[in-house]
Amino acid sequence: MKIDWTHLSVHHSATKDGIELDFDNFRRYHMQDLEWRDVGYHYGVEKVGSGYEVLVGRPLTMPGAHSPGWNDRAIGLVLAGNYNLAPPPVEMLQVAIYRIIKPSMVYHDITMDRIQAHRDQQRPGYTDCPGRMFPIERLRNLI
Repeated sequence: MKIDWTHLSVHHSATKDGIELDFDNFRRYHMQDLEWRDVGYHYGVEKVGSGYEVLVGRPLTMPGAHSPGWNDRAIGLVLAGNYNLAPPPVEMLQVAIYRIIKPSMVYHDITMDRIQAHRDQQRPGYTDCPGRMFPIERLRNLI
């Protein structure tokens, strides 16, 4: 299935990012508890040991399950952590930018204004994802 990806939706897990692999827990929750086919996101970034890792979720041949109304056009990217409490580390943003966001922009012709916070794709008050302290404008400036 060929999907015309036009946007990238940035999320947070709203959980503490530990030093162990959390993405498998996201996948398990989505598949076992919610009974989805796979984790809802296409990519994730989280701290594993002393560095940040990119994790692959749903294949890009499959719509996401991360942003109602946008799942068939927005690539889903989750950053492990709760960004209602503090902004994400700059190193995490850099890994997301250089390993996921910029390549997605080039390959899928996604423009800067289409790199969006999950909350910006929903009606006001639906969600604060990727967190009240997530610097979406700073992310765009770093890109």
